[in-house]
Amino acid sequence: MAERLILALMVICTAAVARVTGDCGSPQQLENGSPTDEFISGKSFPVGTRLRYKCYEGYTFKQGSSMFVTCSQDSEWTPLKAICEPSDCGNPGELLNGNYEAAATTFGNKAIFVCNPGYHLVGRSYLLCKADGWDGQVPTCETVKCDDPPPIDNGRVSTRTSNWEYGTEAEYSCIDNYSLIGKGSITCTVTGQWDMSPPTCKVVECRRPESSAHISIVSGFGPTYKYKNSIIYRCDAGYEMVGSSVIECSEDNTFVPPPPTCKLAAATTAVTATTTAASDCGNPGELLNGNYEAAATTFGNKAIFVCNPGYHLVGRSYLLCKADGWDGQVPTCETVKCDDPPPIDNGRVSTRTSNWEYGTEAEYSCIDNYSLIGKGSITCTVTGQWDMSPPTCKVVECRRPESSAHIRIRSGFGPTYKYKNSIIYRCDAGYEMVGSSVIECSEDDSFVPPPPTCKLAGATTAVTATTTAASNCGNPGELLNGYFEAAATTFGNKAIFFCNPGYHLVGRSYLLCKADGWDGQVPTCETVKCDDPPPIDNGRVSTRTSNWEYGTEAEYSCIDNYSLIGKGSITCTVTGQWDMSPPTCKVLQHAPKLAKIREQIIAPSQQSHRKMG
Repeated sequence: MAERLILALMVICTAAVARVTGDCGSPQQLENGSPTDEFISGKSFPVGTRLRYKCYEGYTFKQGSSMFVTCSQDSEWTPLKAICEPSDCGNPGELLNGNYEAAATTFGNKAIFVCNPGYHLVGRSYLLCKADGWDGQVPTCETVKCDDPPPIDNGRVSTRTSNWEYGTEAEYSCIDNYSLIGKGSITCTVTGQWDMSPPTCKVVECRRPESSAHISIVSGFGPTYKYKNSIIYRCDAGYEMVGSSVIECSEDNTFVPPPPTCKLAAATTAVTATTTAASDCGNPGELLNGNYEAAATTFGNKAIFVCNPGYHLVGRSYLLCKADGWDGQVPTCETVKCDDPPPIDNGRVSTRTSNWEYGTEAEYSCIDNYSLIGKGSITCTVTGQWDMSPPTCKVVECRRPESSAHIRIRSGFGPTYKYKNSIIYRCDAGYEMVGSSVIECSEDDSFVPPPPTCKLAGATTAVTATTTAASNCGNPGELLNGYFEAAATTFGNKAIFFCNPGYHLVGRSYLLCKADGWDGQVPTCETVKCDDPPPIDNGRVSTRTSNWEYGTEAEYSCIDNYSLIGKGSITCTVTGQWDMSPPTCKVLQHAPKLAKIREQIIAPSQQSHRKMG
């Protein structure tokens, strides 16, 4: 205790010497800022010095802050009341057919753009909030399209559309006497690839198999059968079936499974005509997640059990109606499951489940600097197998191609690009483009398709002033707390609406200029609001408002004997989220002891100082 008292007295004496000299020491530290250049290296400052602070790049003084402190007569700096907070870049812009995600729109944060399913991103996928605002243009979302569906021999594909967008199905059929082998349609997926290979067309003809004794055909009398045609058998009274009662014509011109046979039923007794008429076994029982099929439920017939897609049968697949009823128990249907999804080099697979049932998707991602090549997920199929091989992770780097004359880059400035990064080109005025305006970095480190070129535009037809004037939709309307942007207000152009920071758009984000004017109503901008600020233990939050709009601050304080740890307020941001977690309140365990020691040390020191003065 004595050592601590001596140490404290030494600190007080040092401070007293500083007061005698009339100088202030080094100024207080400012989070995210510092004294201006003329003061930053100083160690001692005379009384009356007015020292100015500055915020680091990307930070600005909070409204109401003071950027000055002064060396007072008691050789102490006046309290520092400056706060440097990150600059806010505001709304980065709307993405038609997509959206953006941002933890915050302040300095150093990213706005990441994502297209809706069925659209792919053209341009850089993010913007970075820098000191002078967002560092680029908002990308665009273009519809995902598949190439024309592949043709098949001896068949045709539906031609009801030539625009094979995401979700579109191409349906196949075969010409006369040919049978369709495989699923009759393929679907354009979100990756711009068809979900499977097309079916095939084949001439299939099965001939009716020879029947054994005591068996007869219930349906399917032939004598020849096409693909998927079936025959259903039954046994004579007093005989039971060995094998399946239903066989089907397969693509290799044979029936599967082989035809059944009938054997004499075990321990049969003479059955009178009256008994035979009464031998109906009735409903064999319900199969959860499945059903049964039976030509009849009378003596000698089978009830065949089939599970719904995604389930597999556990137990015998049929029951036989005998003289004393059905000859066994109804089977069960259990969920089809796949093995764990295969791992990939330089990547990972989602672990949100360990129960890979039918229909479950396993999603893949790559580690830093690696790009995902192929579809990003695989699906557990009805057969208990994954529907495809997993994607791969590869380092892809394309270099910006040389540009020809009269062409400019609109977005995607490189000079290097990762997989799927794109460059969008435009031609100078008076020139028209030959080739695609968008090229994309492919997995072989080259751009596809090749860069376009620009040629002198051909003669254009003169448009009279009357026609031009008639095709102008004019001002689409005012947007309160927002604005619109349009390259032009003439036929075919869009007016895209944006809200000011702190407001969000309600309604469609654009209007299209058609022959009869704008095609809808101007949307509205509503105030962004946050949920009520979270409470804290041993503290309270200000209740001066219950309407926590964008820019509103919720101020926290602690009850007696507790100290506030962290910033004393949180702010409702432009995204409708609070900018940080609230502070906490921590008990001041040593407050009484420290106060007593301070009185014991400072009182004599003050008396000594007065004597020296």
